[in-house]
Amino acid sequence: MTTLICSKTQGAITLTQCLAKSGEGEVWQTNWHGMLAKIYHEPTQSRMEKLAVMVTYPPKDPNQLRGHVSYAWPQSVLQRGGQPVGFLMPAITGGKDLLKVYSPLLRKRLHLEVDWRFLHVTSLNVVSLVERLHQEGYVLGDIKPQNILVNNQALPSIIDVDSFQVCHPSTRKVFHCPVGTEGFTPPELLGEDLASFTQIPEHDNFRVAVLVYWLLLGQSPWAGDWRGKGEPPAPSDKLRQGLWTYGTDALLKPGKTMVPLESVHPRLQSLFLQCFNDGHRNPARRPTVSMWHEALQEAVADLQSCEHKAGHIYSQHHSQCIWCKRAATLGVDIFDGPMFVRRHPATIEAVSASPKASTFTASKSVAAPKTATPKLGRRKLLGWIAAGSSGLFVSELARRIGMSNVPIPDDTLMQNESCALMFRGNPARTGNYCNGLTGEVPSMAWQFATEGTVRSSVAANNDLVYISSSDSYLYALDKTTGQKVWSFLTASEILSSPAIWNGIIYSGSWDNHLYAIDAETGREIWRFRTAGEITSSPAVLDGVVYIGNWDKHLYALDASTGREIWRFRFGGEILSSPAILDGIVYVGSWNNFLHALDAITGTEIWRFRAGGNIVSSPMTTNGVVYIGSLDSYLYAVDLATGSELWKFKTEGGIISSPASANGVIYIGSRDNHLYAVDSIYGRELWKFKTEDHVDSSPAFSDGIIYVGSMDGNLYSIDASTGQELWRLRTNDGITASPTIADGVVYIGSWDKYLYALR
Repeated sequence: MTTLICSKTQGAITLTQCLAKSGEGEVWQTNWHGMLAKIYHEPTQSRMEKLAVMVTYPPKDPNQLRGHVSYAWPQSVLQRGGQPVGFLMPAITGGKDLLKVYSPLLRKRLHLEVDWRFLHVTSLNVVSLVERLHQEGYVLGDIKPQNILVNNQALPSIIDVDSFQVCHPSTRKVFHCPVGTEGFTPPELLGEDLASFTQIPEHDNFRVAVLVYWLLLGQSPWAGDWRGKGEPPAPSDKLRQGLWTYGTDALLKPGKTMVPLESVHPRLQSLFLQCFNDGHRNPARRPTVSMWHEALQEAVADLQSCEHKAGHIYSQHHSQCIWCKRAATLGVDIFDGPMFVRRHPATIEAVSASPKASTFTASKSVAAPKTATPKLGRRKLLGWIAAGSSGLFVSELARRIGMSNVPIPDDTLMQNESCALMFRGNPARTGNYCNGLTGEVPSMAWQFATEGTVRSSVAANNDLVYISSSDSYLYALDKTTGQKVWSFLTASEILSSPAIWNGIIYSGSWDNHLYAIDAETGREIWRFRTAGEITSSPAVLDGVVYIGNWDKHLYALDASTGREIWRFRFGGEILSSPAILDGIVYVGSWNNFLHALDAITGTEIWRFRAGGNIVSSPMTTNGVVYIGSLDSYLYAVDLATGSELWKFKTEGGIISSPASANGVIYIGSRDNHLYAVDSIYGRELWKFKTEDHVDSSPAFSDGIIYVGSMDGNLYSIDASTGQELWRLRTNDGITASPTIADGVVYIGSWDKYLYALR
């Protein structure tokens, strides 16, 4: 076996199996988990210089938080005998190339779960990846279906990225894209020496239009019946001459069974006409990727399901299902097949009183052992107690320093009246809920099917529960039956969890808006437009709604009118959801900082630097704010000063948000574990192992912790011992966080269902 050296870490990497060969090199499996190596036949100096720039200036992956790799980007140059020979890159698993996805024949043969919504969302996500690359100065130069893989969640990954055109941000030296693909290369580049030609984004704009056309219509723009004289030109000549199916010259007409252009949303029709007619000879007239992004968002929001046949999705500008009409008149149905069969229902599994050792780690004593007690002075210990450190630890500390009759604070005193008005239950984000399950093993009360993954958490009040989905809808459901009362459509997927205040539902959307909606009727009251996507969940307190944003701002808005009160700009995107306690707002940012801001003025009070980006939402209780980071640590930070009290290391990045109960902090990690950590010392009490990432945030109620895992299970765990009580097995991963209200546990899954357990 060949051993190479990673130039970034100086670690040894062994090539274990050759996976693919091409004219320029070979791709190998390595002994590094999740990493591949590309080895060049001719590692030229120019190629290695280009790699060095790519390694130094990687683009930000817009899907990193989903645990998805969008670009097979060079991570490090690989060396043999001190000489560079290739590069290390992440492996892409579980994806199919776009040819298999947009070809009706291939996807039917491969039994792929694909409908027209899937193809629209895939198009939108591909365009988003190209848009991000353009923003960071890259030009793809060679877009072809074989180099884009898409998984079953419509998330694409671009491979063979070392062919991109790269420009050094400082020296401005350009490393060209030497290759192109027939049918995707714009007409002005045909016949050019691409190895020495400097391309611009307008060239990619043409390629993107062709790719979206293939995805939505299942055919080339240059396909159709020839109406001109003589033999039809070759495909490359059609492209060169601008002879496409809906060209102004009318020499090429759509065939009888082809999907017509008018099937797609009118705005998309307009962009196709602009690109292939106006933009054929004038690249500046081609729609930009940003224009495609906006149009596809609108088109996705406009899609609806057929009432007569599962799997038929069509645009609402049509009066009837276009696929049913084609099937009836032409005998052709490109979305017919086994991919629309419902999955098996989720099941609840009880766990025996003596679970397997691999299921959980035995609990240690809740009280910290004497030998491990930190050497804290009496003043410091009194400070902890005065700050309200809760549960068994307070009484234990009081006993050790000779104090008695010390009251033990109760986390539940911080809860709102209904306990489930927003993400994590309340503005302090404690994740501590009242009125939990009464029985040992629950039954399924009901389940509600959406058209997209359910990654948000339920908000509950009175007789209704509210949940959002990546299908772009916010739903209001009857709490008893799970029947839909109303639904509210936004222009893009919703990952943010709703919040309730004074009869109004607040929900952020990927379409850049925060919406205020009447809780009873589903009628829009107001909307507030930001400059970026919203995945942060709103917090509402004292008539003000606080929301973070990908535009790097935290906004404070009048909850009744949507009027902006203040905004604060951070150094990174805000995916974390703000927590509020005693007039201070706490929120994490993508530039590694936890911030504390005055809730009234938006003035920064302090900031705390973690070792990695922060997606986790802060939890505030008893004088301390707790938060996780992608650097694998859970931090405890003094609320008043912003100074670190302790940090606890896991073996994976932390997206999960902490919960607090009885002096214990509970948090999930991407190392597949849920941890119980004492709130004063930061010591592990127990950990519970799942089979995949725990990005779900744990919820506490009546001595039980509930948490989801990407292994598809919702786990019920004894909060004191870490022993599993039961689990709900769904049909896909869980990143949503459980909500408990009125004796019911609510959990959403990537299998597109919301489950209610009673």
